[in-house]
Amino acid sequence: MINQTLNPYTKQIIKTFDSYSQEQVENIVAASADAFSSWRDKTIAERKNLLKKILETLEQTKEHHARLISLEMGKAFSAAVHEIEKSIQMGWYFIDNCEGFLAEKDMSAELGIPARISFEPLGIIFGIMPWNFPYSQVLRAAIPIILAGNTFVLKHAANVPQCALALEQLFHEADFPKDVFRTLLISKEQVESLINLPAIQGVCFTGSVATGSVIAAYAGRALKKSVMELGGSDPFIVLKDADIEKAAFIAADARCRNAGQACISPKRFIIEAPIYNEFLVEFTKNLHSYRFGDPFSSTTQIGPLSSERMHTIALEQLEACRAAGATVTACGEVPSTGFFLAPHVVTNLDPHSAIAQEEFFSPVALVFSVDSAEDAVKLANDTNYGLAASVWTKDIKKAEKIAREIQSGAVAINSPARSNPALPFGGIKNSGYGRELGSYGFLEFVNLKSIYF
Repeated sequence: MINQTLNPYTKQIIKTFDSYSQEQVENIVAASADAFSSWRDKTIAERKNLLKKILETLEQTKEHHARLISLEMGKAFSAAVHEIEKSIQMGWYFIDNCEGFLAEKDMSAELGIPARISFEPLGIIFGIMPWNFPYSQVLRAAIPIILAGNTFVLKHAANVPQCALALEQLFHEADFPKDVFRTLLISKEQVESLINLPAIQGVCFTGSVATGSVIAAYAGRALKKSVMELGGSDPFIVLKDADIEKAAFIAADARCRNAGQACISPKRFIIEAPIYNEFLVEFTKNLHSYRFGDPFSSTTQIGPLSSERMHTIALEQLEACRAAGATVTACGEVPSTGFFLAPHVVTNLDPHSAIAQEEFFSPVALVFSVDSAEDAVKLANDTNYGLAASVWTKDIKKAEKIAREIQSGAVAINSPARSNPALPFGGIKNSGYGRELGSYGFLEFVNLKSIYF
C-alpha cells in the first residue's frame, strides 16, 4: 500500500510518499541501535526532562497536530484535539510514575541472601500502529518504551504518513538524540525482514486480528518479544433494573465515537427482555441526533470513515446482516460527499451467525434481547474476542459478579469501557496478549534481571 494522505471527506489525494528502501531501513535501524547504546545510560531524570519538552510542545501546538489527524483519517477536529490532550495526560502519568516502576526491588529479606531484581531496557522496539488514533496509540506505546531506556522505530498506517512524520519531528524538536524515535515509511511487505534484523528486540502491534496474527508469527519465528492489541466485539449489557435513559445515551455516544472506529467501543448491545423495547427506542433516538459533516466544522460531531476500504467493508457487513435475516435500520442522513456512514441498528440477528462474530469498525450496533443476566453473560462470552465490556445495573454486587464472569481484559460498571493511563489495557482470546498502560504495560519491554550472591 502506498503511503499517502487521502482526505476522506473530499476524497482527494493530498500528498504521496515513497516507501523507504531496504538500505534506508537498515541504516535507520543501525542508527537506532547506536542511539540505544547511549540512551540506555541516560538517567531516568534525563529521559523525563526530554519527554516533558514533548508534552509541553504538544500542549502549545495541539491544534496543528489535530488538523493532521482530521485531514488524514477524517476525525472530527474537536475529537482530534481531545486525542492530543489525552496523549498529554497519559505522558504526564508515565513521567510522574516511571521512577517507581523502574526502581530495583530488593529481595534480600525474603530470600535471606543479598538479591535484587533490576528492570533494564532491551534495545530497539518496533511499533506497528493503526490509523484510528494516530497520535495516542503511538505515544502510549512509545513513551513508556523510551522512558525505560529503549529506542523506538515506527511503522504507522499507510494513510497517516504526515502524522507519522510529525511525531518523529516532535521528538527531534525536543532535542532527543536523533535516532531514539524514528519513523519508517515502509510497505507491509518490508515488515518481516525488519523484524528479522538482529537489532530489533521487540514488536508491539495494534490493529486487526488478521494482520496481528501475521505479525505475531513473524515475531515468534524470530524469537522477539511481542505485544498484540487487536480487535474487539465488546458487549454492552443492560439489565432490567438499569438507568435506561443514561445507558442508552452512553451506548449511542460510545458506539459513534470516532465514527465507530475504536477497538474498545461496544459493538454488541445485550439487553434484558423486559426493557428491550424501551432501550431500543431511546438508543435509536440518540443515534438520530448526531451531526455529520466536514471534520473541520465546529458543528460536526462525526466525520467520515477513514477510507474507501473501511466504507466498503461496512456496507458489505450490513448487507451480510440483511442476508442473515436481520432487520437493519439507518439512523439519520449523512452528506453525499466523503466516506460517510450513518449509524445503523441491527436487530433480529442470530447471534451465532457468521456475521455476528465479526468486528464492526463503523457506527453499526448489533442489539440482542436476552431473558436473564445469566443469558447476557453467556452471550457476552460467545465470541472469539475479549477486549472490554460494560455492565449496567443498579445492583452493584450483581454487577461485580458479572464482571468477574465476563471473559475480557476490562469491564466497566455503569460507565463506558475506556482506557486509563494507570490501568493495564489489552485483551484475551483473539483480542491479543500483553498489556499497554499502567505499571504492567510499562514493564512489557524491559529485562527483569535477577542479581544475587
